[in-house]
Order: sequence, then structure tokens, then C-alpha cells
Amino acid sequence: MAWVNFYYRDVDNIGDTGSAISDILGWDMLTDDMHNWKNYLEYDIIFGGGMLVKRIRMWDILPHIKGKKIGWGIGNSNKYHKRYDYSKESFVSGFDLLGVRDFGIGLRYVPCPTCLLDVFDKEYEIKHDVVCYQNTLSLPVDLGIPTMGNEGKSISEVIEFIASGETVISTSYHGAYWGQLLSRKVAVIPFNSKFFSYKHQPVVTDTKNWSKDISKCQRVDDFLEECRGLNLDFKAEVCDLMGKEFD
Repeated sequence: MAWVNFYYRDVDNIGDTGSAISDILGWDMLTDDMHNWKNYLEYDIIFGGGMLVKRIRMWDILPHIKGKKIGWGIGNSNKYHKRYDYSKESFVSGFDLLGVRDFGIGLRYVPCPTCLLDVFDKEYEIKHDVVCYQNTLSLPVDLGIPTMGNEGKSISEVIEFIASGETVISTSYHGAYWGQLLSRKVAVIPFNSKFFSYKHQPVVTDTKNWSKDISKCQRVDDFLEECRGLNLDFKAEVCDLMGKEFD
């Protein structure tokens, strides 16, 4: 069977479009938007990105896929403002290999593979005390500080902006994650459950209290190396399952 990489491709959000593992590793395979899964029932599938629970009903999809099924750094996204434990959901056993970006729910932790991008190897100058990176569609905010949205941007533009702040306030899941990879202090203004599933929980704040709450923010040391190691270990198992074609 041929392989296809599913992710949220048909959106204007660099966090979604930048999370395709086939692009990150330069693997020559088909890619498509998650919503088109019915066109690939006979394929082997790698699922990637924040699509696992509620936005796409995995329990409705996996039984119909006849090939191998791998979940790589996928995560939950529902309306609740608390950590969501889906480890006992029926679809979990439907994967041949599963690593999730949600920490602390009893499933194998494999953070988003964007950590493998070489854009994180560059040195960036801190130009601002605080910057805001926002999910423009889900939670736009105006905090009166340098701000960038997640639409219409390249990954290099976004990382350079996030790195320009000593502290990052984010209404984007990936904005907070990337800030931690860059060893910046991070706070989040959440709009759903995914903001409560980081391994190193950022400070949770809101539009009224952020200027006070950022004093609680701390850097996460050596997180980039940790995330890369977890992804490379997972990659080795993926290659074993796929065969040597992509090794």
C-alpha cells in the first residue's frame, strides 16, 4: 500500500500546515487534508497535528482504514478549559503506533515534530520585553504590545517574531510550544483544552491580568533537545513499521 500523511492542510494557520511530518522530514509521500479521509481507505496513513479528539471523530475513521495507522504528535481540541484525558477512548487501540503531544494522560508522549525544523537552530536577538502571538481566528486579542497572528505567515517569520520577545503571550497552541522550544518565558490565554496538555504548563492568564501574571513565567531549559530526541526515537519505530522505503 502507498502512504499518505493527513493533517489540517487546507487552512491558513502555520501551526496546522507546518506540522506535516512528511514535509518536515522530506519524505516523498502523498499529503492531504484530514477531511478527505474517505478517499484513502486502502492506504497506510500517518495522522499529524491537533486533530485527534472532537474536531475529527477518530473513532468513526480508524475502523474504515484498511492499511496501517500511525498517529504522530497528534492532540486533542475540545471546548473545556482543563486537561482532557482521552486515553480510554475506543479509537486509541485502533492505531498501529501512537504518540500524542498531550502530556500526562497515560499515552506515549511525542511532542509536535515541528521541533525538528532547523529554524530552531538559529540564534535570535531579543528585541522586546513581551510579545503576543495569537490565533487570529479563534482568539484575537489586543494587548498593546508587538503582536503577530498565525495567518499568512511562514514558519521562519513566526519563529523570528516569537524569539524577539523575552516573554511570549500566546493564544495559539503552537505559539506557546515554539516559545518554550526557544527558551522563552511563556504565558497562554486559552480558549480550549489543548492549552492544558503541555509537558511544561505555561502560566495561564487572560486579557485583564497578563501584565501581572507574566512575572510567574519561567524558561524551560533543554526542551528543544528533549523534544527532538522523543521524535527521533519515534521516527525509528515508524520506519520499522513502514519498511526501509523512508528510512
